Amino acid sequence: MNMKRMVTLLLATVTVSTAAVTLGTQQVEAATTRYTIRTFPKRMRGTWYTYSGGRYYRVKITAKKISGAAGTWHLHPKKVTTTTNFRSRRHLNWIYGTTFKIAGEKWTWTYGWTQGAGAGDYYRGVAHRLDGKTYHTLQLASGAEAWTDAYAYHSKRAAKKYANRFFGNERLRDDF
Repeated sequence: MNMKRMVTLLLATVTVSTAAVTLGTQQVEAATTRYTIRTFPKRMRGTWYTYSGGRYYRVKITAKKISGAAGTWHLHPKKVTTTTNFRSRRHLNWIYGTTFKIAGEKWTWTYGWTQGAGAGDYYRGVAHRLDGKTYHTLQLASGAEAWTDAYAYHSKRAAKKYANRFFGNERLRDDF
């Protein structure tokens, strides 16, 4: 076997092994919970603002609802083992969510009720100290790796002042 072929085979084996370990971990975490979350964590709740391109964006999160510019979604629990009909036109404004940890950070991950693929949306309440004052922020992320898109603040003033502010410990998308 030539060296190039051996390296390719080795990389393929490592990739498959890594995927199997990752899937096994997710299945163990899912198996410990019978249902998805019933309410959003208290740290996420409230009215949040981001500022981008000269415009404010508002997201309001209650115990069981997320409202924003694109619409309103209602949180519904379901059994972890339950599958949904991905072609269904029913419950288009329903979502379900789970909580998990990445590197010690607790995140809430939401999916569309009939979502068959895709990464979903991630939220994490976190406090940051800026200019001598503590701000409770909502870290907004998306993608396969929970890549941080923005931070939301409780006030429009803070959202505008700290627009596009990152804190150095986020997972950011690599620019290609």
